[in-house]
Amino acid sequence: MIIQTTINFRVSVLEKVNDAAETLGISRSAVITKLLKKVMNEKDFSARMAIAVQYQRLAPVFDPDLDPVRSLSGVETPVPEEDSWHKFHISFQEDEYEMYIDLRKFRKMSVSFIVAYAVAKHLDTILGLPQEDPVLTDNYRFKHYVISSSEMHGVVSWQIFWGLPEKTADLPGCRLI
Repeated sequence: MIIQTTINFRVSVLEKVNDAAETLGISRSAVITKLLKKVMNEKDFSARMAIAVQYQRLAPVFDPDLDPVRSLSGVETPVPEEDSWHKFHISFQEDEYEMYIDLRKFRKMSVSFIVAYAVAKHLDTILGLPQEDPVLTDNYRFKHYVISSSEMHGVVSWQIFWGLPEKTADLPGCRLI
């Protein structure tokens, strides 16, 4: 099933996505998907709790090597007139959509902000990859999305898998997408 949604970009971010799509010979949606998957592979972040989701209304430029939320907290700058917003319609596979919503929850950043972060941090990497690299050619690196729930001592626990565990039959309350 395909899920359609929108992402709000600063025009400067969209221009980078447009240029990458042209350079790589793929659609803008494919560039965005590849960037989001690069963020999903980042293992060096801690899930955030008890803070609101951060949006791109914060400073238009940030250092992607820093924590994008922490490095911008409390800093609000108006968006320059020449860097207005663009609404981009995009379609995701249902498992991709669920994974990106998880990223939003764990990182406490809007999906649009995550894309802007990914452009700043990963676009050069994607552009520097050989055309046969799996990041560019494999559209299904995270195929399958599994949610499992269980109860232990009266406490409900949820596990989310961005991929297919070897033994899903061992997971109680397992739902595979």
